[in-house]
Amino acid sequence: MPKEGQVSVFRVDRLTAVQIWRIGDEIAEERNRTLYARGDIQAREVTRNGLDILSEEPPPRHANIVGWPENDKPRQKLIALQIAALATLVLKE
Repeated sequence: MPKEGQVSVFRVDRLTAVQIWRIGDEIAEERNRTLYARGDIQAREVTRNGLDILSEEPPPRHANIVGWPENDKPRQKLIALQIAALATLVLKE
């Protein structure tokens, strides 16, 4: 669910799997967290659900998903579920 009205993402087009995992590992390390998986989704699937993706660098390739319905938690959850259903879960080996 969107915290402060936005969801943090990284644009990974034209990156190899190794490069994508490296970004995730760096962010996880900064936050003292463990990375187990990622969800891959095309930007068009996000925008088709009425949201927008705004570049928010640094770090490089960082963006935020914005445009979530304000003060409407049920609608936010519905959109999040629709996006999650379109995403591909990739487990870290």
